Amino acid sequence: MPLKVDPETIYGDHSTNLRLRVAVFLGIWLIVAGLFFCPTSIRFTYAPLNDAAAVVLAATIPLSLGSVALAIRSTWGQWSLGCLTALVAIPVLIFGLFSLLAMFRFLSDGADASFEPRSELKAGHSVYRIYRTNGGAMTSFGIVLRKETTIAPGLMLVTRLRAYYPASDARLERLADGRIRFTLDPSDLPAFLGPLFSGPCLLACG
Repeated sequence: MPLKVDPETIYGDHSTNLRLRVAVFLGIWLIVAGLFFCPTSIRFTYAPLNDAAAVVLAATIPLSLGSVALAIRSTWGQWSLGCLTALVAIPVLIFGLFSLLAMFRFLSDGADASFEPRSELKAGHSVYRIYRTNGGAMTSFGIVLRKETTIAPGLMLVTRLRAYYPASDARLERLADGRIRFTLDPSDLPAFLGPLFSGPCLLACG
């Protein structure tokens, strides 16, 4: 008489395994959503490491979704989630290619032309920096203002304070009371937007 082996003995409790994979997938999505929507995040001070981390994190999205598909016993459920995994993998692959290109461009040129530092002012333990974004010939310049604070060797806490598009330049100046004034150059803004977005903005120090 052949020996019967319970699959649960080999693979463990199926429902627990499925719940664990779903929890991992949801956790990854929460991390990605937090990094994308939260104005404050932890970054590496060396830019190529941020590109490499973005590629790895993005790749875990379709991989974790695929693992959920494999854990489902229903054939229809496996096919459905498998197709969804393939659809999710396409933009992730495109994003990964652009991130790798940016990383290799930085390694070869020593700078990132798509995110160029323009000016900075130190305030306490933090630094306010203006960056000019450049997406290529088909896009206009943009301006990003960030507050960067070193929290450990090689790591910094980054807060995105302002972002403008299109815009070509901006400036920072320290006032007598210690605050920092940020002023956007309105030359590239449409006439009806200039008065709304180009006025000076006062930043508290520290």
